[in-house]
Amino acid sequence: MGFTRKRQPISLDIQDDLITYVDVKEPDLHAIHAFGSCELPDGIIDKGKILDKDALSNILRNSVRQWKIKHREVRFHVPDPFVFLRKVELPESVSFEEIKGYLYMEVGISIPVPFEDPVFDYVPISESAGEKKEILLFVSPKPLLTDYADVLQSAGLKPVCADITPLSVYRLLHALGMTEPSDHMMCIQLHQHNAMVSLFHDHQPIFTRQLAFQYFIHENGADISKTTQLQLEETFTELDRIISFYTYSLHQGDVQISMIIIIGDHPFLSDFEQELENLTNVPVKNLKRYKFRASSGEPIPHEFLLPIGLALKGVK
Repeated sequence: MGFTRKRQPISLDIQDDLITYVDVKEPDLHAIHAFGSCELPDGIIDKGKILDKDALSNILRNSVRQWKIKHREVRFHVPDPFVFLRKVELPESVSFEEIKGYLYMEVGISIPVPFEDPVFDYVPISESAGEKKEILLFVSPKPLLTDYADVLQSAGLKPVCADITPLSVYRLLHALGMTEPSDHMMCIQLHQHNAMVSLFHDHQPIFTRQLAFQYFIHENGADISKTTQLQLEETFTELDRIISFYTYSLHQGDVQISMIIIIGDHPFLSDFEQELENLTNVPVKNLKRYKFRASSGEPIPHEFLLPIGLALKGVK
């Protein structure tokens, strides 16, 4: 008697200008058997917020048909601007079995969050007797997630899970053997209009923040190098603040950032990398030397790193 292995969900990433997906037979870097992408025109999504649900649904529906993934379960990312993470210390009277009920009562009241009508998830940090009861709380606005779920369903998919991009990046780094629990690692996802910064320690996210650039690079811009320099200065000012906050406010000066990983589709990623290492005196690494391939042998471009990391969800 044979047994059919349950199919893995499709892993989908939706940015303002691009949709990417990967399909894996199991959560493993060597089990990617299909991938694809679809560009989005301006005016569909802006800074993670869907402006035209009908247009997005139509585009995604056509792509789903082309990719032959209709009726499949799908995981997707919460847009970076709508991700809020914080560490929460629980009262001693709250058992770990009671955490969810406690959060339903207190999120938005005694636990302030930046969104109305929030939806949340959490990960326990300490579970041993005698330790402080702490969790990592993840919060996003429910109406936004509902909009994305509606679009996915109208395109013929079955949304089953929403995740955040910093966790997908870290899963990928972990699968590549680039993480250690003792590291205080900064991950930077650098794009043309923004950057997502996250800090990890002991395989847990400790801090996330999205940086929106004031200066944009335009393809037909008169002085790209000047705009790039302004973005560099803008980013390094914010990164210096984040590093100082992490080092001194969160850890009283007892720790230092040990490594910086930078990925993304910014056209001058190498310039950022070089200047960042010069300014911080912290080793900066990228994933350029890593080549990803589908099971067929077809090369997979680095624009698929986020859905690849999402597809690794569940790997210990």
